[in-house]
Amino acid sequence: TGGYMTAITSELPIRPRPLYDESLMGYILRVLNTNGYNGVTVFNVLFGTRIKSFQSITTNSRSLSKLKAAMQVRLRLTSEQIDQYFENDLLHTYDDYRAVHDIRFAEPKVCLHCLEEGKAIHRRWRLAHVTHCEIHKTSLTTSCPRCGEPLRWLPSIMKSCTQCGVSWSAALKHEDGLSNESLPIWQ
Repeated sequence: TGGYMTAITSELPIRPRPLYDESLMGYILRVLNTNGYNGVTVFNVLFGTRIKSFQSITTNSRSLSKLKAAMQVRLRLTSEQIDQYFENDLLHTYDDYRAVHDIRFAEPKVCLHCLEEGKAIHRRWRLAHVTHCEIHKTSLTTSCPRCGEPLRWLPSIMKSCTQCGVSWSAALKHEDGLSNESLPIWQ
């Protein structure tokens, strides 16, 4: 055929597979970040949704069926794969009969070491009672150690502060100079 190459026409030419215990929202943020996108507007265009913020992406979402259909096309995942990877995402997080109805933490709470190593945003990190990373035995972070600003649910959170842009590797070097206490096993 003359040595011609076919141009990549997809807006998501890089389609990483979901990782073990990755949250649905974390997966979407990782896909967008990997492809150079950082905004809700782009997400809405690509996936045919009308969300106002990334934190509303959950398996409990009203628009999940629409998102699931778009994920099948855009990310080339089967319906069964989506169900398999995200079936337990935020399972039992909301219950009208509990004193605390919703046990999710709305703002980002992440392990900077995991993100710096390219690991996923773990689904359990969104639970209010989860306070540390089981892998690194460090507290989950809600604000940038460099600028002190609260983190935001944006695709750039995968690699850097959503406010000042400092990379997680640089932020961790800064944090190491301040304190590096291990958490007690029970925390």
